[in-house]
Amino acid sequence: MSIGSKIREARKAARLTQVELAEKTRLSRSYIGDIEKDRYNPSLSTLELIAKATNMSLSALLHKAGDDSISTTHNNSLFPLRLKYLREKADITQAELAQKLDVTQQAVGRWERGQTSPDYETLKKLSVLFDVSIDYLLDNQPPQKDPLPALTPKDERQIAKDLENIVDTLNGAAAMSDDPEDEEDREMLKAALLQAMTLSKRIAKKKFTPKKYRREG
Repeated sequence: MSIGSKIREARKAARLTQVELAEKTRLSRSYIGDIEKDRYNPSLSTLELIAKATNMSLSALLHKAGDDSISTTHNNSLFPLRLKYLREKADITQAELAQKLDVTQQAVGRWERGQTSPDYETLKKLSVLFDVSIDYLLDNQPPQKDPLPALTPKDERQIAKDLENIVDTLNGAAAMSDDPEDEEDREMLKAALLQAMTLSKRIAKKKFTPKKYRREG
């Protein structure tokens, strides 16, 4: 089963239309439709937004019972997504990563698609290169309690309003550009901004909320 099919199933299980999912994730309805048709390969930040909107964990969204479409030799780990996330975060291309690891670009592409997996020596190189543990790469670490406070509906409405203002400003600037971004680039940027704004708000709430009023879960 493709990632688009999994997202469509998760949306339907949550009894959401594409329009409703788009509203919850602040993505466009057309982009949701394109993802479900596998026209785009969504980024990790986009997948996290969809998982949250459909009340599923990222792992549950990607690894449904009886489905091995993205399995690797590492027990259906999130390795492909984590590798892509770390590479993009480091702002390096597949070709550049391949050069650092002394492998082919095609090999890196297959890892990120979950078709094959690197050997242990290469995993160690990746661990050092991205400054993460091998357990993190293979998703073997147990889930940890989220130390940040949840957002209130008021917080979420304010973030949505601020995000729309930022997007409107960016769209205005892009309209005057000789090299405008396509829809996928815009939606990926919007998803990344939403993630960053949400995290920033939660960190601020923790910092400025007195201990006696915090919910420690």
